[in-house]
Amino acid sequence: MTHASRFGLTIVVSTLLGPLVPGLAIFFAIATLQATRSELDLSSVSDLLLLVLVGAYLMGGVIALVAGMFIAIASLWYRTTLKTTLLAAVAANVFCYLATFVHSGISGPFPFSALLMSLALSLISAALCWLLLRRHFAH
Repeated sequence: MTHASRFGLTIVVSTLLGPLVPGLAIFFAIATLQATRSELDLSSVSDLLLLVLVGAYLMGGVIALVAGMFIAIASLWYRTTLKTTLLAAVAANVFCYLATFVHSGISGPFPFSALLMSLALSLISAALCWLLLRRHFAH
């Protein structure tokens, strides 16, 4: 596999798989909560899944894209390890949240709770993606 194809594939796979894991985790958490409260309607499960996954890709897609670019750039010089992948996820979250906060012009406090939740889900997703694709990252 050439460096260019490995570079591009890293970004594509990160962007496609990155938001899927947190989206499914949030879906199962909401479905479990609704099932324990006897509020889960089987006809609305597909709508709930679609809503959660669209939200996960809208919110986490940019973070996954940036993390994929960080990983792809780092893999040009270094062997991609779990540590590299997790550092890229942290850097992408901080970068995206700071860029959003500065660009939005909000004068209130920084949304640390949203950053921490996104960071936790991103780290889990990055670790799972790395475990699935570690053969791809081997040079």
